Amino acid sequence: MPKFAMMNKKVSKILKFSLSAALAAVLLFFAFRGVDWDAFWAGVGSCRWTWVLAGMACGMLAFLLRAVRWMILVRPLDRKVRFSTLFDAVCIGNAANCGIPGAGEFVRCGLLVSAEASYDKVLGTIVIERMWDLLSLALILAGLTVFKWDIFGTFMYDRILIPASARLNVGMGWMIAALVVLGLACLWALVHFKDRNSLCAKVWGVLSGLWEGVRTGLRLEHAGLFVLYTLLIWAAYCLQSFCFIRALPGFAELGALDAVFLMAAGSIASVVPVPGGFGAYHFIVATAIASLYALPWESGILFATLAHEAQAVTMLLSGLAFYIAYHLRRVEKKDLSTDL
Repeated sequence: MPKFAMMNKKVSKILKFSLSAALAAVLLFFAFRGVDWDAFWAGVGSCRWTWVLAGMACGMLAFLLRAVRWMILVRPLDRKVRFSTLFDAVCIGNAANCGIPGAGEFVRCGLLVSAEASYDKVLGTIVIERMWDLLSLALILAGLTVFKWDIFGTFMYDRILIPASARLNVGMGWMIAALVVLGLACLWALVHFKDRNSLCAKVWGVLSGLWEGVRTGLRLEHAGLFVLYTLLIWAAYCLQSFCFIRALPGFAELGALDAVFLMAAGSIASVVPVPGGFGAYHFIVATAIASLYALPWESGILFATLAHEAQAVTMLLSGLAFYIAYHLRRVEKKDLSTDL
């Protein structure tokens, strides 16, 4: 690769990270702007830390289940791969994501590459995982809308559809019909222009990748276990969210479905390209709490801060611990091979 091309690539990476960090700073500013700090610290003082530790334990359980599920995808590529190596890679990758958005996936690939499993093949298994996680999140949001319509459905109807209908001066029926027609038109455009338009090609590629990832998961030798572990992973995240709710006295009226919603809102924040979700998670989750539950902004930002920082500490500490363990095992393995 020419020297100037390498420099341009390096500059591009620095620029992307700088913009990502700047976006996180802006979102943090808006999230914490105007916060009553006396009320905020009073909330921190009333926190039940046993529940916070329980939530962090649920996070570690999710990491463990991710490694177990990943093994189903990786074992056909390399029968010699150990579960300990997979668990190390998951934890180290999570820690890497705290610094650089999306870096964790590539770190996981690098730790798992072997003579049997090439980089591209390992990356393919992670893509399948991500497609299933995306589908799971979509199903969770759809389920919340159906089974908790009094909160989540009416929020969409009262806060989004009705204001939009009033502003456009059209009836609600026409508004819904227009949205349906628009959705069908977008689908038609994707199908017919995917080979001629770069944006349509990119969106179609995402949808095709999602479908292919789902099909691949269902064709696995242990497809039933793969689906079961996916369900258990999301159950662990929901339980983690419930623990954080229980940690705050001001959230006593919130229940299990509310914990699922807040977990889903936090997961949506992970799509925003900022380091470790900083800013995006705080702003989106606090906004959701203030809008849906009519709680003070300080309560929402307190929950968001507690949940996010507990998760970040879990990822960083586990990443550091398993990074050390991974290298100690490599040194031990190298010493054994030298002795032989």
